[in-house]
Amino acid sequence: SITSGGEGVSAALQTRCDNDYYVITIFTDASNAYCRLDTVQIEMAIQEALRDIRESTDEELKTYGLERRAITTALNKLSADLIFLRTYDGYATSTVDGKLVRFRVPGGAIQGGMRSMPQYCITVAMFVLRELKRKYPSVRALSIADDLTVQVTVKTRADLKLLPEWLTLHNELFQKMGGKKHFDKVKLLQHPTHVDTDTDIQQARHLL
Repeated sequence: SITSGGEGVSAALQTRCDNDYYVITIFTDASNAYCRLDTVQIEMAIQEALRDIRESTDEELKTYGLERRAITTALNKLSADLIFLRTYDGYATSTVDGKLVRFRVPGGAIQGGMRSMPQYCITVAMFVLRELKRKYPSVRALSIADDLTVQVTVKTRADLKLLPEWLTLHNELFQKMGGKKHFDKVKLLQHPTHVDTDTDIQQARHLL
């Protein structure tokens, strides 16, 4: 049984790997994901998400398990949180060892902040993953916060070109919102039957 969202993603990835020997899976994550974010980009992403909600019908929202008032309230609170962070010249307050402490926020969202993860996820979804989905519909990307997993079916040598192209565009879009990927931590998963064949991912490793 699946008891959490994280387990659901892992189970989905494993199921596809078990049933599709042609699939290649890539794992990577972001460096200091939240605090590197450009707060202007966060606000723009939230406003774009709000516009999408306004332009969607109630029936369309229900298909994704969303309720208009609840999601609109949540998005507005995330926007208001950005205003709070920039009040008093970019200082924030938090409870440390039972005491209220005021500290400087150097930029972006607070690493480990309560609303930092949804702010990050919304910004990535609106400005990175959505554009990638439009250009590369066959590539599946699943994210849990700053952990990114990419899966693509590779049956020919030409299919191998998709991954470097996808990752290059992802990095360009990610950098525009202030992000930086941990490409030195990239992990690749491919079925061993592809070793030393035209579809061996090692042939394109130098492009990743």
